[in-house]
Amino acid sequence: MDDSNDQKYYKYHPYQDLYHVPAPSLYNLPTSPEYLFDEEAAHQRRSWSENLQYYTGTGYLSGAIIGGAKGSFDGIRSAEPGDTMKLRINRILNSGGHVGRKFGNNLEAICDEVECGQGKCVANIQYPFGYMCQCDRGWTRTTNDDINDNLTFLPCVIPNCTLNYGGCQQTVPNPPSEKPVPWNASAFDPCYWIYCGGGNCTRNATYTHLCTCHSGFSNLLNVPYFPCYSQCTLGSDCASLGIKVSNTQATNNTAGGSSAAGNHGSSILPGKFHWMIILFVSMLMVLRI
Repeated sequence: MDDSNDQKYYKYHPYQDLYHVPAPSLYNLPTSPEYLFDEEAAHQRRSWSENLQYYTGTGYLSGAIIGGAKGSFDGIRSAEPGDTMKLRINRILNSGGHVGRKFGNNLEAICDEVECGQGKCVANIQYPFGYMCQCDRGWTRTTNDDINDNLTFLPCVIPNCTLNYGGCQQTVPNPPSEKPVPWNASAFDPCYWIYCGGGNCTRNATYTHLCTCHSGFSNLLNVPYFPCYSQCTLGSDCASLGIKVSNTQATNNTAGGSSAAGNHGSSILPGKFHWMIILFVSMLMVLRI
């Protein structure tokens, strides 16, 4: 005989569990939860913060081990005849600790592979891609001030001087326009950010670019990844940044024009640093899993 209390089916009520829930349980929520859903918490894996700590710690430990080994070897080589054993051990420990901390905190080798344009490369594992570009005075990275400080890995190729787009008889390029920040792989496409002026952006490697100039235009400072401008576009104040300005146009372009802060697009410059960026993108993909 079937048990009448045994209900095989029941009416679904999505709000039945919310009637007797205490108010603190509803509103006292963490501001930065590790998991948004119970299904995520049930899956045995590292959270995004644990992943971040893991990879940061792994990078520091790897650099510290390599640097410590190099420093210890340098300490052994610097031993002199007549040194006591205590002095030799002290020299090895000091050299190994110093170089180990340097390799762990600062990836100095990165700056040997990265070009920051008119800026200085500062290496540190805490920065995106392990480095940042500190722009020289009068240069910037992008046109959007809201994201300019966040994209510190971009080179400094945009001059902050007068650019007169309407003072040339020849066809001039359109002034740069702001672009939204993409939340996909386009964020790592240099030609999405770069403003080449009177030229075309060519993606010559995975995350690098060149600006191929049209007739009548040339790269600023004759650097192939800088924007292309004609002489009539450059104002006289651009000469203070080391940009060659013709004497004829220097007088005509002093008035009007637009600031270089309105120029758009910087990108990672040509170099051998593609592997570091690919590693960073891979880490982001792991963190999202």
